[in-house]
Amino acid sequence: MLRRFLHLALGLALLAANAPAASATTITPAAALERVLTAPAEDPAWFSPALLAQVPASRMTEIVASIGKQLGTFERVTGDGAGGNYVAVYSGGTIACVISLDAAGIVDGIFFKVPQPTTASLGDALARFGSLHGTLGYVVTENDTERAAHGQDEALGVGSTFKLAVLTALVKQIAAGKRRWSDVVQVRDGWKSLPSGFLQTWPDGSHVTLETLASLMISISDNSATDLLIHTLGRAAIEPYAGANVPLLTTHDMFALKTKGAAAARKAWRSGDARARRRMIAVLDGAHLSADALDLQPADDDIDWQFTNRQLCALMAGVRHLPLFEINPGVATPSDWKSVAYKGGSDAGIISMTTWLVAKSGKQFCVSVTLDDATAAVDENAFSLDYLAVIDRLRDEAAKP
Repeated sequence: MLRRFLHLALGLALLAANAPAASATTITPAAALERVLTAPAEDPAWFSPALLAQVPASRMTEIVASIGKQLGTFERVTGDGAGGNYVAVYSGGTIACVISLDAAGIVDGIFFKVPQPTTASLGDALARFGSLHGTLGYVVTENDTERAAHGQDEALGVGSTFKLAVLTALVKQIAAGKRRWSDVVQVRDGWKSLPSGFLQTWPDGSHVTLETLASLMISISDNSATDLLIHTLGRAAIEPYAGANVPLLTTHDMFALKTKGAAAARKAWRSGDARARRRMIAVLDGAHLSADALDLQPADDDIDWQFTNRQLCALMAGVRHLPLFEINPGVATPSDWKSVAYKGGSDAGIISMTTWLVAKSGKQFCVSVTLDDATAAVDENAFSLDYLAVIDRLRDEAAKP
C-alpha cells in the first residue's frame, strides 16, 4: 500500500563484466539484437556467463515477450549502432535498446529502455486504458481547456496522490506567513507510519524542516513525512482541500483500517458519518502498526482517499511551481518538457497518476488518470505505459508549429 509504484519491468538494466567467449561465431550487434527480440526462446549460448548469472535465458525470454505484448509484432531494428544504441520497431511502437558484444559475438550486456507506444491521436492514446479492468477516470487539460475527460467527477481511491492536498495546505500557510519552509519539527514515535519512505527509521527527536518533509512526501511518498506534516499543520487546515475526505485520515490511520482483524472498524468507517468517523480517529491514531499484520485487499479500495481527477488537477495547479517536483518526474522524460510536476499513488486495486506538464512551446497540460478495481490488483506496468503514451502524444502535439 502507498508504495512507490513506478517499477517498470522493461526498464531493466542487464549488465555484465567482460566474459570469456562462448562461441567462435561472430554476428553484428544489430543482428544479435534482432535475434534476441524474435526468438521463441532465448538460447543461453548467445549470452556471456556473467550476464546469465544476473538474468537467466528464461527470464530474458519473459522480458522479450512482455515487450511484444506491449508493442505488438516486431518489424525491424534501426539506428547506426553508435555506442551500442539501437531502436527496435514494432507494429505498435518502439523501444530503445543498448547492446554490447564481446570479440566472439557473445552478448555481454543488454539494456531495454521504456517502450514508446505509437498513437495517432490523444483519443487513440487514451483508448489504450480501455483494455484494463476496473473503474477508470481521467482528465486531460490544455491551458484552460479540458481536452478529454471520462468519469472525471467520480471520486475514486487515489492512494498517495492525496498528498497533494497536504502540500496545498502547507503552501497556503507559508503564503499567509504562518509558517516558513525552514521551520523545524521533531520526529515523534506517535507520528510515524509504515513505508513507503524511510523517516520511520529515524530516532525520535530528530530535527527536520518542513521543506524536507514536503520533498520526501512528494518525491518518494514518505508516509511518516506525510503524517508529520498532517499533525503539524492540523487536519482542520488540510480538510478544506481534501474534498469528501473528512475527517482526513493519516497514512497511519489508513494502515490501521487495513489491518487484519479490523473488519469491524472498516464496516463502521463505511457506514459512519463525518462525526462518527471523527470519533474513530483517536482510536486509529493510537493503533499499533505491523507490516506483517496488513490485510491489503482490492475489495477495500473504497477505504482510501477519494478524489476526482478534476480535483487532482486543481490541486496540482496550485503547487506545480514548487522546486521539489524536480526530484521525481514520474514516467515523463524531463528533457522533453520545460517543467514537470508529478504525484502518483497506488494501493491494492488502486493506481492514480497526476502530472502537470509545461511544454517548451509554453503550452500547459494536466494529465490525471485513476483506475480502481475491487476484484483484483491492477496491472501497474500496463497502466504506466498507457499513461506514458498519453504524455508522449501531448509532447508530440505541443512540438508542432
